[in-house]
Amino acid sequence: MRGYFQLGILARKHGFKGQIVLKLDTDHPENYSQLESFLVETPTGGIPFFITAIKPLHSDEWVVTLEGVDNENDASALTGSPVWLPETLLPSLGEAQFYFHEIVGFSVQNEGVTAPVVVLDVLDRPGQPLLKLSMGEERKEVYIPCVDEFIVKVDRENRVLHLDAPSELFYL
Repeated sequence: MRGYFQLGILARKHGFKGQIVLKLDTDHPENYSQLESFLVETPTGGIPFFITAIKPLHSDEWVVTLEGVDNENDASALTGSPVWLPETLLPSLGEAQFYFHEIVGFSVQNEGVTAPVVVLDVLDRPGQPLLKLSMGEERKEVYIPCVDEFIVKVDRENRVLHLDAPSELFYL
């Protein structure tokens, strides 16, 4: 959903009164503890839901009560749905910082790499995130560690990610 970021997913129902567990995908869940509403993704688009109550369950899970979701069947219908917020709610970042979702589609510049390279995805792995890249006319998939030492600059205006990774990683 353009202009929005995924905050998490409605993971499972909680109890029998329509409450749902929101599994958060953020490093700082406390930044969103005062939410009043969010969009729930459906096959036909985003549907706004107003939150009537939030209580923490675990560090990355909250139990939410949504307006109009009053029973187990209503909650079950929403289970598994992604939850979205406007990108305007994201804190600003520095020049070499980015949100994973925002660099998908960016071109990549790295010394020693002459073929065109594009970011396909950022894979959040337990050891470290990986940049999933498409390289060259044959669109070879390349995986580069997404570590601070490799990231030089994020040029949002021109949609370019400047890296300083060993060029040999692109040719493995």
